[in-house]
Amino acid sequence: MPSLEDITKVLTLIGTVFAGIVASSKWLEERRKQQRARKPPNGNFPFDVIKPRSPDLLKQIMGGDENNPLADYKIPYQERQPNRSIRQELEHAFTEKNWVLILGKSGLGKTREAAHLADVLNQEGWTVLKLADRAGEWLDVPKQFPSELSPNDKLLFFLDDLNRWMYAGNHHKFHLNAGEELARPLLEPVQEQLLRLLQYFEQQGKLHYVRVIAIARNETEPDNERDIAQWDKLQWQKYKSFWDSFHCYELEEPSESAIVSLLTDCVAAADMQGVSTEYEQIARRNNGTFRNIMTNLESAKSRGLAVHNQEFSPNLDETWRQRYNQVVKRYPLATHAYDAVELLRSLNLWLTAPMLAATTKRLLPGRGLRRWWQAWQLQQTVLPYLITTEQLLKPKDGQIEAKKTGAADVGRYVPAILQQLAQMAKQDPTYPVVAEYFNCGKALSDLGRNEEAIASYDKALAINPDLHEAWYSRGYALYALRRKEEAIASYEKALAIKPDDDAAWNNRGNVLSDLGRKEEAIASYYKVVQMKPDDDAVWYNRGVVLSDLGRKEEAIVSYDKALKIKPDDHEAWYNLGNVLDDLGRKEEAIASYDKALAIKPDKHEAWNNRGLALSALERKEEAIASYDKALEIKPDKHEAWNNRGNALSALGRKKEALTKFCEAIASYDQGLEFAPNDPGVFYSKACCYALLGNVELALEHLHFALNLDSERYQELAKTDSDFDGIRDDARFQAVIGE
Repeated sequence: MPSLEDITKVLTLIGTVFAGIVASSKWLEERRKQQRARKPPNGNFPFDVIKPRSPDLLKQIMGGDENNPLADYKIPYQERQPNRSIRQELEHAFTEKNWVLILGKSGLGKTREAAHLADVLNQEGWTVLKLADRAGEWLDVPKQFPSELSPNDKLLFFLDDLNRWMYAGNHHKFHLNAGEELARPLLEPVQEQLLRLLQYFEQQGKLHYVRVIAIARNETEPDNERDIAQWDKLQWQKYKSFWDSFHCYELEEPSESAIVSLLTDCVAAADMQGVSTEYEQIARRNNGTFRNIMTNLESAKSRGLAVHNQEFSPNLDETWRQRYNQVVKRYPLATHAYDAVELLRSLNLWLTAPMLAATTKRLLPGRGLRRWWQAWQLQQTVLPYLITTEQLLKPKDGQIEAKKTGAADVGRYVPAILQQLAQMAKQDPTYPVVAEYFNCGKALSDLGRNEEAIASYDKALAINPDLHEAWYSRGYALYALRRKEEAIASYEKALAIKPDDDAAWNNRGNVLSDLGRKEEAIASYYKVVQMKPDDDAVWYNRGVVLSDLGRKEEAIVSYDKALKIKPDDHEAWYNLGNVLDDLGRKEEAIASYDKALAIKPDKHEAWNNRGLALSALERKEEAIASYDKALEIKPDKHEAWNNRGNALSALGRKKEALTKFCEAIASYDQGLEFAPNDPGVFYSKACCYALLGNVELALEHLHFALNLDSERYQELAKTDSDFDGIRDDARFQAVIGE
């Protein structure tokens, strides 16, 4: 029987647990209230509206705990260079263009400069529209002019962290028509969405009453080996019309005197101990960013340390790493929270306290009582600290990357996250579960798990049937599963909601073309060129279909349109060459192939077809050289071996031609060492033996090819000129079924 002391301990533990649960529930509810307050004004508008003369604009833009004297919005403004006013220079930039882009490396204070300029304009009567932390499905032209605004308002759009926004919607790529078409984005690029959205507001009101202040990083080296460079994420050349709208202002590093002034002001404001005689030494060692100074100060304050040179970390990446190690030393479970943030950001999901808590719990190791105890600690102490002190729901550049560990397996956790979304939608009706279902669908599609992606899109559409992006993406997933008719139906749903969705019209055309419904495909492409006459991809796609229909002259016009817009498109030059060749315009075809090869010298198909055109012009020696180039790149290309042999034969060099066919067979044998069950290699060997007149070996290898893929190669052999020399042989006719 347990003693009274044991019973007392158990009751105490139960009371502690209950108190923790109550405290956690109150904390979560408070966080939910904060998230509700930050929700965008309506379901179609992606901006937080900051009315003129707002007393807390800096806090709304920069954030930070009001109880923290080092919160971002409380940091005193510093002029970064003596005898210069960056704020005035930025205001002057607006006289050049209405859109200004501040560029600089991470931690340089770009957002701070933009926010203080926005504050000045806000006090002068400008309404500031800050791109919301989670735009998701709302990043589009509103269905009607927002009720919160008037066309006569002076509007300043504030676009922070463009690198993330630009890249989040652009890394999903796919190929249509078995890879023969140009790769296109899965979703419309953010650059195009923003361009259209901002131009909409310029057209609604007075042009000079609309301004844009944007911030982006410009590092040309990636943060880590899993990422791409911040500059590359902007895709400057690809979306030139968007970026050309901006006046670019490159922010300089702060001077040493500005760093000293920042240290002096912040140490005093935070009531910290500082060794002021060392501030100049710290300024000299600092990596040229304000953010590194502030991160060092926050770390020192959290540990109760004085500020002096010996404790100072001069590099921002190293500073974040030290900060991460300190957090993990204090709370070992914090590693799972950092992993959860990285996982949620990779899925482009909203970082909220409930979502972070639920995801972190799923990453916890162990089972049973141990896992329960860890979850309790996480909710009771770890997450409140990480969210309030480390600001983990709004991580700064480099903060999450500082952990230097591999990211969680996205595919493994997406199904569990979908379950979380359903639960959270029940608990909090204001939670944007539609956008989250949609983003999970994108992630699943990107992983090739299209059935699950469709199920996720369907959940989003069950709540909001008018979400055209979900219908569009659902169409892509269906097409990837070769469910083409359903894909067309899904694209048409998207178009019924948003008739000017040029990407949906284009993809609908691609699927119709794949189904052989070429005329309907051309009609679909025509819709696109009416809306976007400068879309090179749709002109290219249209050219492919027109060529398939035998409308060669029209195809040439379409390819010419594509190449006028994008002169470095090697596929368009190659296909233009093919059409010109079909029309007997051999010299022009050769010139077109040369254009393709100048851009992509390893395109063996262009070398081969160039050789054919040269051969038709009786320029046999040049043709042989062209075939040799094709075979240098792809030694197992039997068409090039055949064409080269024919050219040699025409020159009276039949012995050399036969020798080359034997070399081709040896090359195919090497290929079979790596791919012993490749029907294409067996078929190619059969072609070579047929050209050599060796009927037995030709039939033997043709049998191998047909056993592996009879549907394709039996039909191919019926018309392949390589077999003309043995076509009348009864054994060959029996093999191909004639």
